Amino acid sequence: MSFYDARDILRQDMIRQGEIDKDEELGFDFLENEFFSKRNGELCKLNNKELSANDFLHGYCDVFAYYLHLKYNYRIVNIFDDEGGLIHSFCVDKKGFLVDVRGKTKDIEVFFEPYSDWITTNQLYEYDTNDKCLVGDYQTKDLILLLDAAMTADECHHSYYKD
Repeated sequence: MSFYDARDILRQDMIRQGEIDKDEELGFDFLENEFFSKRNGELCKLNNKELSANDFLHGYCDVFAYYLHLKYNYRIVNIFDDEGGLIHSFCVDKKGFLVDVRGKTKDIEVFFEPYSDWITTNQLYEYDTNDKCLVGDYQTKDLILLLDAAMTADECHHSYYKD
């Protein structure tokens, strides 16, 4: 199970209920409502904002990739635009699965769909799996909070990320 599977189940439910057409695709916007609770029930926050899975998909993907690298020794990949701005950080596991907060997949086109406006076809298939961690720009306290949230996400959905 992964957020890919959750999205497919949600899509089928929405089709059955007539909320969307059967030909309509469903993105990952639902991740905005996927919050991670610590064992004490408290939600993970940064600067008094509750962190959602969507924050690790668009915004703190570099920290989530770093967490996956630390926890599972996955290789980090960073995709940049022509000006050097980060588009997305993710990992590749030992079996070649692409891994980010959504879970694992080998479907490259589905994986990069949220970034299709910024990623070229060549970038989809030619990436360096020996990239460096990019979390050096965070203040230490923010990085600790973000890594704690990433760990909480892993605890909540461990099967999405493990080997």
